[in-house]
Amino acid sequence: LVRRINVRVVVTYSGTRLAREGARMARRHHSLIMTYRKRIREEVDIPMLQRVLPLGTRLTGLRVEIAKGKTTFLRQPGTYPITAAIQTPLERGEVMDATVVAHRQRSVTVVPRPLDVNAVSMSLLTSVPGVGKRWAARIVLGRPYRDVAELSPLLQEMSEPEALAAALGIPARREKA
Repeated sequence: LVRRINVRVVVTYSGTRLAREGARMARRHHSLIMTYRKRIREEVDIPMLQRVLPLGTRLTGLRVEIAKGKTTFLRQPGTYPITAAIQTPLERGEVMDATVVAHRQRSVTVVPRPLDVNAVSMSLLTSVPGVGKRWAARIVLGRPYRDVAELSPLLQEMSEPEALAAALGIPARREKA
């Protein structure tokens, strides 16, 4: 399986042969390269991430690498690991387990595993696809929950419950009789 195809852009350095002879060609083809890169992201990278790491996949031993604003980026130890993003600030070096809730162009969005619905922030809830401010508020206002199964009726009302159900480890929809 191919996880990602890297499309590189030519960078020229002044004083080199490429700068003298190839810079014009590189500039001329830049928009074609950007169009091709976008197409690769949409048609190859995201579908492959969805196959390799479907919603609900558990990622263990994720280590915080960097935090930018409210987003923290984590990776598992290994060669060329998948980048995971979580919408909560964490300390560098912190290690956690997480559940995949969405696929981005070159990474996945995760939530902590297990997800404590009685303590999770509104910000983290709204980072889950299908859970906007309204649904996050309903979840928060319905606290405390004795069991995640108490959220099943709420999931039945949502138009896109799959990511939240995966985060909670419960079925997204009831089986029809």
